[in-house]
Amino acid sequence: MFLSPNESKTSELVKSLREKKIGIVAHFYMDPEVQGILTASKKHWPHIHISDSLVMADSAVKMAEAGCEYITVLGVDFMSENVRAILDQAGYSKVFMCLYH
Repeated sequence: MFLSPNESKTSELVKSLREKKIGIVAHFYMDPEVQGILTASKKHWPHIHISDSLVMADSAVKMAEAGCEYITVLGVDFMSENVRAILDQAGYSKVFMCLYH
């Protein structure tokens, strides 16, 4: 299902992510509406990644390497725990992380 999110809302999201240096890793099971907004936003902010749980942490490390200071995890608890552990192991323990599910 193709979704066309509101462009002004997408622009607001991208502006906020860019200003605050926030990366987003999301699991495939997120609602289609969320995935639509993230996919549209990724065209303007590369630090958004939708994948399975095994790839989320690797993507978060790449975002930290690129300068993201915050990582938002859209998934369940074990996914955020894995992202946190992999960030710490890669030397990014100061990258702040938030979980939304």
